[in-house]
Amino acid sequence: MVAALLRSNLFASILRRSGNDPLPASPGEALNRFRTDVGEVADFPTWLPDQLGKWVAAAIAIVIMARINLGITALIFVPLIAVVGLTRLAWGRILHYDRASLHAADAVTGFLSEAAGAVQAVKIANAEEDIAAHFNELNEQRANAMIRYQLFWGLLNTLNSSMVTFGTGVILLLAGTAISAGTFTVGDFALFVSYLWFTTQVPSEIGTFYGDYKTQEISIERMLELIRPEPPGPLVQPHPVYARGPLPEVPFPSRTSADRF
Repeated sequence: MVAALLRSNLFASILRRSGNDPLPASPGEALNRFRTDVGEVADFPTWLPDQLGKWVAAAIAIVIMARINLGITALIFVPLIAVVGLTRLAWGRILHYDRASLHAADAVTGFLSEAAGAVQAVKIANAEEDIAAHFNELNEQRANAMIRYQLFWGLLNTLNSSMVTFGTGVILLLAGTAISAGTFTVGDFALFVSYLWFTTQVPSEIGTFYGDYKTQEISIERMLELIRPEPPGPLVQPHPVYARGPLPEVPFPSRTSADRF
């Protein structure tokens, strides 16, 4: 429903533009923003209940683990503070490449739109090979931007995943001594390992959540470019989108003899 509302308001704003006030982007680029940027913003609210549930569950699990053995718990989770910091630093670079990949995608779709609208001119100028070469160049630029983005994203996920393995190793190293001393049981060990799989992911997901929150700025700014010089308000103006329930009556215009071809 959020996506439908944003797309409806974007389209209504474009229709309100005067004829001598062209769009700041080509039709292909505008369609890319209708799809990618609206989808990015509309998807973000689904993060909120997911993250809230994980943070509450992790807090309860860490309290239980600390009450069983504070030393092992601290040794597992203190390094995760460094992971949060690294995630925060990495997101700056990821956002840079995300913005670059979006601009590269705009260039590809914008060029396709212009080329499709000028087929006759391309044929007259005998420029088919030049058009294809330029299209390949734009796609190469887009591929390079996406590779950088996916590379940093993969490195970040690898770092986060390795912390789970690190925590399991710490438990294995310390559990033997603690079990021998009678301060740790096999059941405690099983509980720690089961909790470890989701509690160690939460600190890194905080950084990921913050980074995804920051990407909203990029997508919202790209949508606002389409409605300027209107203020931001019309972009989120509430109105029925009829995603469910009875649909509104569609008025059928009466025809007269003037409507005949």
